[in-house]
Amino acid sequence: MNVRDQMAVRERAKRFWDGLSSVQRGELGDALVLGTLDWTEWLDREPPAGFWRAVDDLRILWEMETSG
Repeated sequence: MNVRDQMAVRERAKRFWDGLSSVQRGELGDALVLGTLDWTEWLDREPPAGFWRAVDDLRILWEMETSG
């Protein structure tokens, strides 16, 4: 995957993350951390490679901001 594709995936992940409520972010974060993520519960079609990693990066930043 080239840099432009990676940037596009990260932007898509950010739009997805920004559209979630705090409760949804917590639920998704739990699924990411516990390894129980089923993408079909969150999206209509399978996301490109790197999407969930980008979402997880955003989750980590969000948790750092909200925890204090």
